[in-house]
Amino acid sequence: MSIQNPTPADRAVAEQVAFNRRVRQDQHTPARPSFRPPSTARRGYFPDGSGVPMADDALGSAGDFMSRSNEALSTVKDLAKAGETIRRESTATLNKLKKARETVDQRIAHFVSQQHDATTARTEFDAEIRNHVKNSPKPADTARKMLRDGDFSVMAILRAPPSISGLTAEQHDLLKREAHLQFAPEATTARTVHEKARAALDLTISELQAQTKKVLDSIHDSDDARLSRLFAKREDAE
Repeated sequence: MSIQNPTPADRAVAEQVAFNRRVRQDQHTPARPSFRPPSTARRGYFPDGSGVPMADDALGSAGDFMSRSNEALSTVKDLAKAGETIRRESTATLNKLKKARETVDQRIAHFVSQQHDATTARTEFDAEIRNHVKNSPKPADTARKMLRDGDFSVMAILRAPPSISGLTAEQHDLLKREAHLQFAPEATTARTVHEKARAALDLTISELQAQTKKVLDSIHDSDDARLSRLFAKREDAE
């Protein structure tokens, strides 16, 4: 398409476009923008039976979208039109990722509640148990022995602030983690897997948002898009 009766501004834009193309050809620089999928954006990131199929499906959809977009960007003639499709599909993919993250958050909260319930049952002698541990030569060792022996009275220590039983915050946290593994193993394993899924979703969401913006900005500033906008502007004026 050519512009009839071009103005000096029209000629300047066309000359700049031609110059940019020559520079790219001389430097062998790719003219088209593209996505670089993060390692998390693929199907099978989590193995079968891991318990997070919704997250794995959303991650796979992100990888599929990026690959599909790259294929289109490498061959499509109308970059501006491709940009509209990418914007629309990126929004749908992000919504799917965010929905999966919301579900993962809810399940993590459920597993945390199970861990809490399994390790905070009240005993009849809570105060005496804490005093016994606090007054022992090595409170942390005493508490951990109770836990290893499967003594449920250790829950009196877990339910109270660390200092009441003579423990530091770090010792109390370690005791709690060990208690979760011993008294709520399934919930603890599931929580770990879901926290990994949340991290993968967060990374993929962040990367997809940033890369979509970069690709769309590149399309907007591309020579083809600039000429399309120029032609459209002139046609509207006519």
